[in-house]
Parts: sequence; structure tokens; C-alpha cells
Amino acid sequence: MNFNIANTPYLYFGAGKFKKIADIELFKESERILILTGKHSFVKSESFTWLDEMMKSKNKTYLHYMIDREPSPQMIDDIVEAACDAYMELVIGIGGGSVMDAAKAVAAMLREEGSVMDYLEGVGSKEPSGSKIPMIAVPTTSGTGSEATKMRSSVKWEKKDSKNRCDTMRMSPTLQSSMRNCWHHARCRKRQQAVWML
Repeated sequence: MNFNIANTPYLYFGAGKFKKIADIELFKESERILILTGKHSFVKSESFTWLDEMMKSKNKTYLHYMIDREPSPQMIDDIVEAACDAYMELVIGIGGGSVMDAAKAVAAMLREEGSVMDYLEGVGSKEPSGSKIPMIAVPTTSGTGSEATKMRSSVKWEKKDSKNRCDTMRMSPTLQSSMRNCWHHARCRKRQQAVWML
């Protein structure tokens, strides 16, 4: 089964959709790309090897960060600093909810000044501009649906931002089922979440 949904974000669903990521205009237009993934499953998969080889074949410059826990403000600030220094133009988040939260926060903070702490509800004094750099979400679990919402979580604080959604979402049952082969490495506490997509 394959289908597209023209909504916010634009959703592409179907087996093998992940490997069509290079066809997305946002990808084609970006030379410097920040990739955020989990620490275990995806990076141990054949899909990660394919992604690395594809990026090199397209002469893309990319930074890769692994998110191994719920993103903290310091983690977001550190990634934003590195991404800013490298002039990243696009964020691709591949993973579960923590990766999606981190990717959305980083994409937004690359258009803001200061620390993410300055924008956290109940803590910061600044309001987000609503601007962000483009983001592509590739969810590998079926958890909270972070990839499709405007919320982002940093430890225990959340900030609503109507424009802070990803621009494009790729959902590939093939990619999600491949994660099953790596779960014994990941010690993931939500192992069952991808089952509905298999």
C-alpha cells in the first residue's frame, strides 16, 4: 500500500519510501544536512549504510548526531552550536520520539538567538519567532506521534509553536520492520511500538 497526504507535514507512506528521500526538493536544494538518529537500531542497520553512501554520492556534507535519551536543553544547545558553525541547511530526524523532539527543537533553534532555555515554557522569557530551517522526519516507531505535532519536549518542559512541525514525513514499513532485527541491540523500552507498521 502506498499513499501521500498533502497536509502539514506532507506525508509519504509506503514500502521503500525511505530510499526515495533523495527525491524530495528540500533534500535536493540542501548541500549541508544535519542528521539526527537514535544511538542503536538505525545506525546498526543496512539503511544507515545506504544513507551514508547516498549522501556521499550526492556530494552532500552532513553532520550526524545520535540521540540516546530524552533531549536536554544542553544537548540541544550543543547540537545547534555545531550545526550553526557548519551552516546546516536541513535537518533530517530518523528515529523515535526523542529523535523527533530533538530534530524539531534544533530546526527551530537554528533560527533563534540564545539558548533553548530562553524559550522553554515556565522557564524562559523569550517567545519563539515561529521560524525554523527545513526538516524531514522519518519515524521508526509508532509512539507519541511527535513527528506530526508542533510540540517539542526538552526534559520536562514543552513550548507550543504552530509552525514547528516537520515539512515532510516519510513513513516506510520496510524501514520500520528492519529495525526489528536490531532491537536486541537497542534494549529499547518501547520495542512493541513499531509492530503496527510491519
